[in-house]
Amino acid sequence: MTQPPLGQVCLRLGLMDGSQVERVLQEMRAHGQGRFGELAVELNLLSEESLARALADQFHVPLLPADRLARITVPKEVLSLLPSSLIRGGLLVPTWLDQDRRTLSVITSDPTDLPSLQAVLRCSRADRLRIFVAARSGLVALVDRLLPAGTSTEDEEPGEHSSTEAGRRAGTVVLEGDVEVAAALRRLDRAEGNRSLVVQDPEQVTAVLRAGQADRVLLRDQEASSAAAYLPSWIKAREGVQIATVRGYGPSRRFVLDYRTSRSFYHELLIRLLAEGPGAQASEGSLRRAGQLALELGREVELADEVGEAMALLAILGVRSGADELLSGLHSPWDLDGLRAAFERRINRPAEVSEHLPCETLLVATHLLDPRNEARSAESGALDPRFRYHPTVLAAARRVQARRLLRAQLLSSGARAARVLVLCADPARCRSLERLLDGLGFEARSCADSPLFEGVIAELRPCLVLSEGHDLGQDGAAVRTQARAASASYLRADGLSDTELVRQVRLLAATVVEGADRTPSATADSALLPISETLHLLRDGGQTATIQLSRGGEAGLLRIVEGHPRSARLGSATGDEALERILALPVARYVVHFGHSADEDDPALRVRAFPRG
Repeated sequence: MTQPPLGQVCLRLGLMDGSQVERVLQEMRAHGQGRFGELAVELNLLSEESLARALADQFHVPLLPADRLARITVPKEVLSLLPSSLIRGGLLVPTWLDQDRRTLSVITSDPTDLPSLQAVLRCSRADRLRIFVAARSGLVALVDRLLPAGTSTEDEEPGEHSSTEAGRRAGTVVLEGDVEVAAALRRLDRAEGNRSLVVQDPEQVTAVLRAGQADRVLLRDQEASSAAAYLPSWIKAREGVQIATVRGYGPSRRFVLDYRTSRSFYHELLIRLLAEGPGAQASEGSLRRAGQLALELGREVELADEVGEAMALLAILGVRSGADELLSGLHSPWDLDGLRAAFERRINRPAEVSEHLPCETLLVATHLLDPRNEARSAESGALDPRFRYHPTVLAAARRVQARRLLRAQLLSSGARAARVLVLCADPARCRSLERLLDGLGFEARSCADSPLFEGVIAELRPCLVLSEGHDLGQDGAAVRTQARAASASYLRADGLSDTELVRQVRLLAATVVEGADRTPSATADSALLPISETLHLLRDGGQTATIQLSRGGEAGLLRIVEGHPRSARLGSATGDEALERILALPVARYVVHFGHSADEDDPALRVRAFPRG
């Protein structure tokens, strides 16, 4: 996915027409002005509010309208995280610090000003930023209100937070418009300790050059045409800057995987797996879950996608015997041998925590997959007691487990595991149904033998039993009875289309059968699972629930009846306005109480429609 330049965003949103965009680009070429948005506003071709809307859309960050900006209040302890000179000079307002995840929410009118945003990270000592965009004039008014004349939050030596970073050696800024390639480059650069800065927009290059953080610009041939209008401003921003275009980033370092190479590798591996015979396919579900867990952990610790794929593959093959034979002679697009060797060294040194995050992540994923550790780790976060684990990976594993538990509870109205048992005599159809259910978020298991199904139901205790193609007699009366005894719903899937099957599975899995062991409530925060995703999971299951939430000193309440919001309140806001505000909350803690509430809804709190998106 390629990030479009600001001019194209303005065209798509209908904020400017083609002739207006071309006029701005011509002015940039002629005068070396590298700020498309600022120049468009100066030429009266774009308003400040429209510029903020375009920037929010371009960088996929929330937009704060003027009315919300005027109502914002910031606690003194949060405002004091940044020096007043940075707040005023960079027009950067901190609004909320999530202590658990060390994430600082900050409002800016210019998300391309990377040097100032980096200064915010250094001064606040946050690990990451959550960025909101607002119009410049509204942000100026907010800064003046929060920091009246004479107010100062300085707490360091003058110049310590300066974005120019005088005395630091200038490096290389790499312009890469492809979002996935840029992310891979950033992570690889961090791992190798180089001094390059990867950006996705030409205006970010201008800001970096002006701050003196780079004296060289590197871009691919494909980016040259979109960057042409910015070249004069780059030369003007940094005297003696070197600008080079390249065909790629070098095959020896494998910044980007070649699709044909990875496809060929997977085809060869698939042929070998199929050649092992039908008996080898019985554990396909466990292999799939192994890969999913490794990928999810990799994303949680922000590993590059190609590293996550390598970890997922090793996690899959690691639970099989003969993995070395399967891989022998295959030309992997990833450094599987290096990762396997690091993993083996780590296994032999259980007390020595390394800084090799892929190896540490693979270790945790492998131990979580061990049935002997599963129950213990789910309850307490502990793994194999013989090992010490990397604290970053261990924290990520706890978040992944908490997120999985929360999703399971939301899918099943409070069950600790959203398991679905598939009874089907056709192995191919079993695998197809398992993949379908896994994609919905359920943990699918299958049983092909009719005489064994009663014992499997009793042992697994699923929230739903699904049968298809079995001659179970009397429309599955025995299976239905056994499912009811295990407090599970039952669904006969014969003749159902995939669409209807998905709808029935979601509804029946969320139906609480008498005697079912379900928790009455589930607790989370929006950083773990966004409130919008929670609402959609409840809607898909047609569930009735009450959501209580808090954000700072503000409390809220949201009632869901048969999957649809019935009433909402957040602070002084009610109804549809409250629901929209709840969905827009960047940070909030909430509790989902399953089932009907005894309280009656106030008509003033009623919600008229399910939120868009």
